[in-house]
Amino acid sequence: MVEVKLYAVRTELGWQSGLTMDWRMDAWYWLGEGGGRDGRNTRGSRLVVVQRPVSLPVGLAVLQGFKVDKEMDSWGRTRWSSYFASAFENYVKQMNSEKYLLWMRERLEVTILEPQSSEPVSGDFIMERPDEPYSAYGTVLPFRTERAAEWKGLERDEKEGELSISQQGHQTTTTHIYDKRGSNYKRVMHASERELGAVAPISFLPKSWREGVREMAKALDGRALLEVEMKDLLEQRGLGRLLLNYKSLLQWAWLQGWIELRSGITDRPKGEEEHMQRGWFAMLRRRFMGWRQSVVASCERCGSKGDKLESNSCASCGLLHCRTCTACINMGRCRACALLVVGVLTRRAELKLAMTREGMVEQIVTSKVVGSMSVVEEVALRSEFEDNAKGVVTNEDVSGQLGKWGLAPAQLAASEAALSYIAEMRLQSRKSWGNVHAGEGLQSARALVGEKELLVQEDAHAELRSGSTGIGRAAVLATKGSFLLWAVTGAGKTEMIFPLVEDALRHGGKVLIATPRRDVVLELKPRIQQAFSQHKVVTLYGGSPERWSEGHITLATTHQLMRFDGAFHLAIIDELDAFPYHNDPLLHRAAERACLPGGVFVYLSATPPEQMQREVKAGRLAHAKVPVRYHRHPLPVPQRIAMPSVSKSLKDGSLPSDMRKAIEASVQRGAQLFVFVARVRHVDGVVSMLARLMPHVRVEGTSAADEARSDKVTQFRERHIRILVTTTILERGVTVPKSDVFIWDADDRLFDTASLVQMAGRAGRSKDDPAGTVVFGSAQWSRAQRQAVRQIDSMNQIARRQGYLLPAQQGAGAA
Repeated sequence: MVEVKLYAVRTELGWQSGLTMDWRMDAWYWLGEGGGRDGRNTRGSRLVVVQRPVSLPVGLAVLQGFKVDKEMDSWGRTRWSSYFASAFENYVKQMNSEKYLLWMRERLEVTILEPQSSEPVSGDFIMERPDEPYSAYGTVLPFRTERAAEWKGLERDEKEGELSISQQGHQTTTTHIYDKRGSNYKRVMHASERELGAVAPISFLPKSWREGVREMAKALDGRALLEVEMKDLLEQRGLGRLLLNYKSLLQWAWLQGWIELRSGITDRPKGEEEHMQRGWFAMLRRRFMGWRQSVVASCERCGSKGDKLESNSCASCGLLHCRTCTACINMGRCRACALLVVGVLTRRAELKLAMTREGMVEQIVTSKVVGSMSVVEEVALRSEFEDNAKGVVTNEDVSGQLGKWGLAPAQLAASEAALSYIAEMRLQSRKSWGNVHAGEGLQSARALVGEKELLVQEDAHAELRSGSTGIGRAAVLATKGSFLLWAVTGAGKTEMIFPLVEDALRHGGKVLIATPRRDVVLELKPRIQQAFSQHKVVTLYGGSPERWSEGHITLATTHQLMRFDGAFHLAIIDELDAFPYHNDPLLHRAAERACLPGGVFVYLSATPPEQMQREVKAGRLAHAKVPVRYHRHPLPVPQRIAMPSVSKSLKDGSLPSDMRKAIEASVQRGAQLFVFVARVRHVDGVVSMLARLMPHVRVEGTSAADEARSDKVTQFRERHIRILVTTTILERGVTVPKSDVFIWDADDRLFDTASLVQMAGRAGRSKDDPAGTVVFGSAQWSRAQRQAVRQIDSMNQIARRQGYLLPAQQGAGAA
């Protein structure tokens, strides 16, 4: 559970509210000289901080109800305390008895800070000493609290810059003292810690702090992590030293726009765009623009709503009704009072790069968009623009990238179509990012580049510095592309994606290859690593030792994508029609969120969902069909043999003569036999029956419940087992040379069209035995069987028509 403090700041747009985990960081940001748009003035003129910390959901609720009073400019501490006490009143009642009594015991105190321009009461400059190891050095600007400190003497000390604080009934603190010439003094003073303003300008933010924030932002880039996960990641990356002051670093990184800080579960207006809801301040848009939609609670990590969110009394935050998401609880408990940290460093860099490509660098620099930054930061930003501009990769003839991969004609055509689409999307994305400012003038560009207190709105009470709104506004235009590689089973989809991966890496992007199953991830790792030996490849699955590693190419199960947000330029989703990804909106949302705005999804499937097939037919989804396998032989078309149900066959202890003859023919030609059944309970019975009918061959069975499944599949590949009785658990991802396929109870409702096509795809995969045999055994000729045969035959016809089959096969493969 994270605690935050509420504050109000006076800017040129009026009074705005905010939340902070370390109010000193916000004071530096808002009141540090040089933070304003002209490069000299401050971003804000007054900062009022509530010193009582509250849980994140309470802080968000109060923030949402912040109302501006025209008299606020003249308010003092008493009036501000009264205002915030009233704002907290309704939410205090939702606390448990212990938290409630603790809250009511103390008066609500506020601290009021003003910048140097407000004529400080003292010529001495005061700064509260930061926690080690980040000590503040250099000149510190003066800031005034509403009540001046009482000074009790002065003595010069050239070596020490620390203050000794008297203990006369006041809470005390240690401070550093500097005069206008940077000389050090040693004084004794009376002051309450809450009355001291610990503020420094951006220009003099200590180097150790700047480096620490940068390191943290870089480590978190593209991740969406709970607080405990973030700590684990920093430890694993060798950045454990940052944890001593991680909340301060997070707050400063958020103020710079390098990360977003979200509540684990938030209330969202129904129908509002998701990207406009990220960050603590995005919800203020509803009030400032007069929106009055109803809201719905939603998990920020997985997107679950409704009955997936449980409300219980929380010992951490003290609320009687704190929501917890049960849908993603296996990934760690996500609660309303939990902090979710999202890294957006790459997204911000992509925006700068797009502006560079659109010729905006000179306009940005000359118009002082970066004038609010320190000299060091301005030089770094200018250098970053120039480096990005030099690194722009121009569009090339995509066919020049394909020669070295040795693809078959159909594979080559599909990869080339995908590369052309990606290049087109990349160009559109650059234009979209660049056009963000086109109709809104320089102020939009200024807001997006980092002047976060200025959004592109005319209203005097426009939204305050959303950590995601500038990026989200551009993301509306820089949409994500989708491309379907509809390739038959055994077409060599892995080889077809190699040119796509190479293209993304050449453009400086990161690549995700996601699949629903862990075994596929482990199988892909050596193949991808061999093809891209100069790049780091990491694998993510439940219990993965590389859980927090960073790589150029990430192989992951789809559940692991919940920990990513805007991390990848190219997201390849394999087996999108397979369990558990198929029909799971949470995993679909996780995959969608993992890709950067302007990035591209490439879906791989031999049996895409019906909705996707309709989009292809309607011309709404870019795609390429690969209707033939790499060996350029037609697909085996299933034949049907009528037979009673498996249950009846087991009861009778026999098979129809046609089915028995087909099995004997496959065994005699030396094939390996897959026998698929619909029910796990039938596996053992079928094994016993076939072993009795075929005593001269070894028959085994396996299913999802079989702990020895992997070992049996290996023995099946090595021909120690000749007949393997199984369920749909082996319908995908298993390639066994010289295989024949028998599907019993093919009319069972568990066998849909996709399952039948996938099971049939186990046959004919080897170039040494490309024909294979596929048999549907069923009592009824079902719609799913007819569609499966039609789909396979259709692919053969397309391959024949486009000349992809070998010359000797042009007349083969008809049903």
